[in-house]
Amino acid sequence: MKRDQLLMLSASDNDADSLEVPLCTLIVLYSFSICGIGDIQVVLVDIGQSQHDNQRSFTVPYDILQKLNCTLMDKEVIPKPLSDCKPPAVYLTDKVTCIGGLAGVLRWALSHRVACTADPFCRALLGFRGGSLAACSESSLWTSFCEIDIHRAVFKLRNPKVLEESRVQLPEELLLLEAHLRQPVKTHNIRRRQQQVLKDARRAALSPASNKCPNPETLPELEHRYVEGFDHTLADVVLFPCVHICLTELRSRVIHEELVSALPLTVKWYERIAADERSKQALDALGLVPLSSVQQKQRMAIEEAELPRDSLYSTHPDRTRPRIRHKDPALIVQRLEKAGVVPNLQPNPGSDSLPLPWHAYPSLVHPLGGGLPSDRASRKCQQIENLVVLALRRTFDGCTVVDFCSGGGHVGIVIAYLRPDCSVVMIENKEESMRRARDRILALGLCNVTLYQCNMDYYIGDFDVGVSLHACGVATDLVLRKCIQRRAAFVSCPCCYGAMKGTAEVSYPLSKVFREAGMSEEDYVLLCHYADRTERDTPTCQQGHHCMGLVDRDRASNAEEFGYSVVLTQMCPADCSPKGLVLLGTWDKAK
Repeated sequence: MKRDQLLMLSASDNDADSLEVPLCTLIVLYSFSICGIGDIQVVLVDIGQSQHDNQRSFTVPYDILQKLNCTLMDKEVIPKPLSDCKPPAVYLTDKVTCIGGLAGVLRWALSHRVACTADPFCRALLGFRGGSLAACSESSLWTSFCEIDIHRAVFKLRNPKVLEESRVQLPEELLLLEAHLRQPVKTHNIRRRQQQVLKDARRAALSPASNKCPNPETLPELEHRYVEGFDHTLADVVLFPCVHICLTELRSRVIHEELVSALPLTVKWYERIAADERSKQALDALGLVPLSSVQQKQRMAIEEAELPRDSLYSTHPDRTRPRIRHKDPALIVQRLEKAGVVPNLQPNPGSDSLPLPWHAYPSLVHPLGGGLPSDRASRKCQQIENLVVLALRRTFDGCTVVDFCSGGGHVGIVIAYLRPDCSVVMIENKEESMRRARDRILALGLCNVTLYQCNMDYYIGDFDVGVSLHACGVATDLVLRKCIQRRAAFVSCPCCYGAMKGTAEVSYPLSKVFREAGMSEEDYVLLCHYADRTERDTPTCQQGHHCMGLVDRDRASNAEEFGYSVVLTQMCPADCSPKGLVLLGTWDKAK
């Protein structure tokens, strides 16, 4: 099946009149309906997920297929780059790019609509300078909330066990949204907006019906009209279906007045969006009952709860580096040494192939061709060639190499150029970095590269070699985890040790060896903190390098526990990067 643009959503054929879809698909269909997008070919694919889980699936009318240019299709007949990505995802054939994730797909769809029709409504939804939900969910608390976290509120309220409770407990995600709406607006042109509000208030004060006179010396604090401030943006579109489902679930159990009392600003925001004719038509097209038509089935009370103090505007404490003062890792290092745990660095097996003959390559293969500042080019070339040489030694004819956290494509482009017989996949979640890489790839005429603009967990394809250069903090461990799951060889140079914190997928320490040595999570955080102190000519440089080696030894030991043979080595020359250790892993069938 050949299409220039093909968008894949997950769904299953329920019966002649309806489809079962997951929440992400419902949000995309709502967004397309509200924006009038019908010129993008959409395929609905059953990917084997449990669509019939009432808590997580939704029934939509079958005629939505015709309204929004959707087609039911077997996964086997869609292009491989698209089938290697979790839905929602869109594949752009002419740009050799697959975009994955809810925010990324919808941003592309709106941009496509604006480019084709100059639609002012869609342009406005993209926000100031097109920035609404532009940051990826891995780095933005706000995008993560809109794209992922708010879904948990829906699933909690649709859980049948909630019906067994005597009181309704509001999901923390809804409370966080309410707390967010209580925050003063923070926006790019806040002062101009405040001046306009003050000007409007003065006009109102001059009318005969008004007895209020605003203080001319004080600019007013702005309240949220929409979730990102004063303007209707993509964030409102993404959140509205989730909040609609939450409020309809709540309304079936509690009286409207109690709902308004518990979530006054959320309900006010919801009613503003719901009053728009586009929203009414979109809800109707999806068979979603308006809140005003919901019948109360039970009489329950809402359990009182304090609003969270965390703000979606502020940096989340779970995403900040731990503050560690006046602590020395010496005792931890001694304990590990007593257990026989040392970095054990090995000679770099690729040193005899360095440096690469950069002068013989096209200019766009060189990192300068990707916009790298000239003052950084020399060291960056050394870092890139270390990974390229070590990765090439693990490739074979027809293999697939994945460059994780690929940035502007510096590593992946060199591998693709030197091994045209191999397939190279580059995964990067930043739009601008992906654009720079794509421009270079198309200009070079490389036909063996596919780009994935998404978080790495969206890529579900098979591969043989995984590469990552300075994947930040826990991202390195997510790369290694992905490689281990596929039994793929890996060449990984970690970075940002001080930012390492456990997630739902990764907990520290990683290896049994470290845990049996008595290493606690607190000890590990301290070790990682000192592993970041590796800048040259500093008092802690030598100690930092040793701690860095110990952290990477934990990574190596963890991979060995999964049947890998692992070498921990260092880039050549050693001073090309303060974070220059490299993990080389190959799955050993004999183990």
